[in-house]
Amino acid sequence: MAPKCTECRRFISASGGKCTSCGTINPPSMHNGMETRTDTQNSLATIPISDSITESVLDMEKKVDRLEKQLDNVTRLLEEMRQENTQLINENKELSRKRAEHEGRIQEFRSEVDKTRAECEEKCQKYSQLLHSYEERLSDYEERMNDIEQYTRKNNVIISGVPSRKNENVPSMIADCARSMGIQLSEHDIDTCHRLPAKKNSKNPPNIIVRLVHRHKKNLLIRASKDKKPKLRNIGIQSDERIYLADHFTPRNAKLYYQARYLKRNRQIQYLWTTEGKIKARIKDGDPIIYINSERDL
Repeated sequence: MAPKCTECRRFISASGGKCTSCGTINPPSMHNGMETRTDTQNSLATIPISDSITESVLDMEKKVDRLEKQLDNVTRLLEEMRQENTQLINENKELSRKRAEHEGRIQEFRSEVDKTRAECEEKCQKYSQLLHSYEERLSDYEERMNDIEQYTRKNNVIISGVPSRKNENVPSMIADCARSMGIQLSEHDIDTCHRLPAKKNSKNPPNIIVRLVHRHKKNLLIRASKDKKPKLRNIGIQSDERIYLADHFTPRNAKLYYQARYLKRNRQIQYLWTTEGKIKARIKDGDPIIYINSERDL
């Protein structure tokens, strides 16, 4: 078999010498420590090899052994890397499978959440509509109850601005006040009359409530008080302070009337008056009458 270069492992001449590929100097081909040459015409002759060539051959064999060991190490490392790579590939496949499984569960959860949200929004909308309906009905009931309560006060008059006196005769004071405005009131025209409880922390005297037998008498008193403007002097009290007569409002209507008077003071409405417990307003001349039954009307 033809020998090979000790470095690049390419075929070279059996006599050795310089390799034409890498330039390495190679010894002649050896067999059992002797160089052989065959002469087809002559007999086989054996020529001894020098010690320097033998040492070169031994060095090359050591290099080959080292290279083989290094090659074995590289092969072993490559095998370990291949096994690790195979393990990583398997782990990656497992992670991909688990990720796909989790993504599927997350998608299912999102679908359930979206479905639940849609159901909640639908129920909230229904409840909101139902609540709005109940609020409208409640507001309607409150207005009806307020109208009924106000109707029960249709014959009542509230008199304010009259100081309290010891042993005062309330029916007599009412009759004197009516007389000063040109209206005759007898004891048969008055169903009942008395002072209301004093308001807490109020410096004003308690109001007087009068229930008249006939509503037209009550309307006469209130209209006359706006024109005649009765004073305390008319009922025997030495003072020119004015006496005020007004409809007996329910708490709700009293609050509405207070808010409406605030609008009038700020010139947002031009006319404001009451008729039998009904609050009426007109923004300006020529405008239609506005009935104030709730805060929405304000």
